This record gives sequence, C-alpha cells and structure tokens, in this order.
Amino acid sequence: MTLPVYRTDENDGEDSDEKPAIVIALDTSGSINDRDRNRFITLAKSIPKDKVKLFPITFWTDYVKIDLETANVHSYGGGTNFAAIQRYVKLEAEKELGNYPKAIIVITDGEGLLDMAQNSVQMNRKAKAGIGFCAADHPLIIKTV
Repeated sequence: MTLPVYRTDENDGEDSDEKPAIVIALDTSGSINDRDRNRFITLAKSIPKDKVKLFPITFWTDYVKIDLETANVHSYGGGTNFAAIQRYVKLEAEKELGNYPKAIIVITDGEGLLDMAQNSVQMNRKAKAGIGFCAADHPLIIKTV
C-alpha cells in the first residue's frame, strides 16, 4: 500500500508532517459472516499507522469505535445503514479533529440502506465489495458489479 505525502497551502508546498485523518468503517451487520469480518479487520490493520491518523469504527444501523489492535469485533446482526458512519463523523471525529476527515473508507458487502437528507435508497446485494467515498458532508457509495 502506498500513501502520498500531503501538501497543504498553509506551508507553501513544503511536505506536511501532519498525518491525514482517515475514518475506516467496517460493516458488521448481519450479512457479514465471520470470514469476511476477519478479512475486513486484517485489511484495516494493514494501513500504515505512521502515514495516517486512523479512526476505526464498526457499523450496522449504529456504530462503535474500535481499537484494531485489541478489539474483539462482533457481528451486531440486523440491517446496514450507511448513515451511521456520517453520524460518527459528525458526533465524534469532527469534534476531535476540528474539521472533516481527509477520507472515509467503507469496507462493506454493499447491502444496506443509504439514507441522505430524508431520501432513502435500498441497495441490492449485487457485488461482494463496496467502495465508500465521502466529501463535503455528502457520502456516496460506489458499488462494483
């Protein structure tokens, strides 16, 4: 995995020593089996902590902050609502950071409810993987077939 050196306008093009803040959200809903949950955790643990400031959570219809090194991550059953990730960002991550994270990575099977601004879209399980992006307070889930 290669991560870039971030540059900011504040330091006139000099390399920044500040690590970018990244939220990684691992789906632990009822549709995630033990094998996939363990694979999600292994993937999250592979992100180099010396390159980014990682904010790991699990989510289903709610969220739980986790420590990847010590957490015993459980499946919470039930459905998946991607709005739980946005709640975590607004209620906790933004407050700790003082701003919005640089990126949000969502590890999911893609089955769930995307609830944005009172509009709900039911997502079908057509893919075994999902990629999540979030920018300017508007999460967008992109699925591959």
